[in-house]
Amino acid sequence: MKNWLRSSLIPFACITTMVVMGFLFLPIHTTFAQDVAVQGLQTVGDASGLGQEDIRVIIGNVIRIALGFLGLVAVIIVIYGGALWMMSKGDPAKIAKAQSILVNAGIGLAIILSALIITQFVLNALADATGLGTGTSTSSDLITIDPLSSSLGSGIIDSHYPMRNAQDVPRNTSIVVTFREAMDAASLMDGYTGDPSIALPLRAGSVVIYPTNLGESSALPPADVNVSVTPDLKSFVFDPAPYLGSALEDTAYTVELTNDIQLANGDSAFTGAFADGYSWRFRVSTELDLIPPTIESVIPIASTTNARNILIQINYSEPVNPISASGPTSSFSNIVATGAAGTIAGSWGLMNQFQSNEFVSDLACGTNSCGEVIYCLPSNDAITVDVLAASLAAEPPAALLPPNGVIDMAGNSLDGNSDGAATGPSTDSYTWNFSTNDSIVLVPPQVVSTTPAITPGMPGQNVAFDQPVHLLFDSLLSLNTVNADALQLRSPTENLWFTFRSVVSGYPNPTNPAVTIPSHEVTVLHGVFSSEQIYGVEVDSSLRSIYQNCFTPSRSQTCTGGEANCCNDESQSGLCSYPHFTL
Repeated sequence: MKNWLRSSLIPFACITTMVVMGFLFLPIHTTFAQDVAVQGLQTVGDASGLGQEDIRVIIGNVIRIALGFLGLVAVIIVIYGGALWMMSKGDPAKIAKAQSILVNAGIGLAIILSALIITQFVLNALADATGLGTGTSTSSDLITIDPLSSSLGSGIIDSHYPMRNAQDVPRNTSIVVTFREAMDAASLMDGYTGDPSIALPLRAGSVVIYPTNLGESSALPPADVNVSVTPDLKSFVFDPAPYLGSALEDTAYTVELTNDIQLANGDSAFTGAFADGYSWRFRVSTELDLIPPTIESVIPIASTTNARNILIQINYSEPVNPISASGPTSSFSNIVATGAAGTIAGSWGLMNQFQSNEFVSDLACGTNSCGEVIYCLPSNDAITVDVLAASLAAEPPAALLPPNGVIDMAGNSLDGNSDGAATGPSTDSYTWNFSTNDSIVLVPPQVVSTTPAITPGMPGQNVAFDQPVHLLFDSLLSLNTVNADALQLRSPTENLWFTFRSVVSGYPNPTNPAVTIPSHEVTVLHGVFSSEQIYGVEVDSSLRSIYQNCFTPSRSQTCTGGEANCCNDESQSGLCSYPHFTL
């Protein structure tokens, strides 16, 4: 037994350790070629019904099982050695044999345990590096590439919640998708007859929601998912009847939008390069969200006087449910702007990853520098804005549904006074006042700075693969225009997903650095860049300021040559070869 243990168990365990380390440390390169290949492989995988897990993850799990089996064998050998010692009856030869077995089994067990620890550490490190790891997870749902992702930005998808690879998502969350065009609600809602105010079950085959490691066979039944839609037929809220995940361990989920989904005109929502649909993953925690949303800032600032073509904006502490926070004033009253003549007619939109409202009135009052119509608030008026908290259900902060006030993605009512508790509309609604004059401001927004930084004629250099792209403007923007119609992340294959997040920032006044000018910084969130490739952000005149004047592509604070376009911060008369405004 002694010779067998030394010649077989210990060398085998050592070899196993080296194989684990060598294989798991092979580099993983995420490239566009892989993206294209994986798109095709996923199609084949879907048709075959076979699993689509990364091969390194599968082998890592097999190795863990094998090491666990070897550990069991070692424990059995230890038990055998102990039993042999106990039955030796003082025989020195038998005692020596038992001791030898125990010593060698202990050595083998130590090596096996070391290999298991190293394997677990490496797999967790890979999980964290690829965006779905928690540092302690042992699940096999790691993401190393982004198949079926390019419809976000380049295709029909404007934004969704939870975001791609989101972590610590509460179990009681809703899932929300906003499309760039009006959709055929009947292709997503079973029994839809034209009334967007009625929540209906999910239409089978349109959206599939399932725990990633269990596969599509474990998808939530359509009858267990209630679907609501905003009046513009662009934002759909999917509310799972049972909570997602488990109270015991984190759970990764996959959401798939299929090519059964149709536009309002009956055409397929996913065509051409996007014909296979869209898919993303996120990780659900073990916790429920019981924290109500608050309001972080508002525009115009309270008690100020403003040009009448300013837009009204509300910024929340977290994403809020679009059913509760968007719609035309003709049918939506959870947020109300009132002037001397009563409710101001217009429409409340929800954008900026569902964290900002923007109000545009119905009163046309002129054109901007691009010849587009602008809309104004009543002139020389005192305006009050009321953001209503929702009535509470039996277990606050949860709101009654459908909500008669603003709620977050977990159904918690607005905490308007920010005291940490939701108490309903009579005490927790949020109100502020401002005034307008008779002026109209028509100054176009300009780019102040970019990250990665650029120099005239040269793109940014040595950019990290996951580097967010930032554009700081010299003014506040219309958040409704910070979208893929106005900004494009250009890539060699034009299939890298991207979306936007804007925050109120500021920069020093050039003539008085002690004064900070309020402005927006736009972040372009995106898929992983590939090495040795040129990327760029293209900004066109569809982007507008908070006063609704259009961005001029030929201008930034440092690109002032007067030509039609600005290419890598150089003025140019013709179109930039690729793209109009590169980073």
